[in-house]
Amino acid sequence: MGPGYRSFEKTSGTNSLIYGESALAPLRDLGKAIQGLIIFSAVLGALFLWEARPLLPASVFDFILVGWALFVLDAGLTFVKPVPAYYLGLVLAVLTLASSLPQPAHYAFLQDGQYLAAATFLAGTAAQFVLIPSVLYYAVSSRRASRRAGPATQT
Repeated sequence: MGPGYRSFEKTSGTNSLIYGESALAPLRDLGKAIQGLIIFSAVLGALFLWEARPLLPASVFDFILVGWALFVLDAGLTFVKPVPAYYLGLVLAVLTLASSLPQPAHYAFLQDGQYLAAATFLAGTAAQFVLIPSVLYYAVSSRRASRRAGPATQT
């Protein structure tokens, strides 16, 4: 039984198309992966703040602190309203990459022997690069699944 498995159920003398549990399982698993990436980003952000505090001016640190607070809020939101949280995570990931990738100081971590800072930067960048296509794929797949389910199974 693959992701497109459909089963027919006899209901009140008529056949109605009911999607089996396996049809939504890949989306549920992808949602859990997205949730994990958002939580990972929030935790990694705390480590980054600890590393960056002595190196940054107060105004820059405050700006980064606000971004981290948004990731923490988003991580909590994944437990209450997962789908909006995924889209907020997508926006935060794009903003994070747009602000961190152009910084030449981030690439100098390895040259300067700051291996923990380099590992934090690489892990955070990788998480954002995985998060962006994951949320986009989730959005497209959930839209397709809702179209296949039809109006009879939507409430």
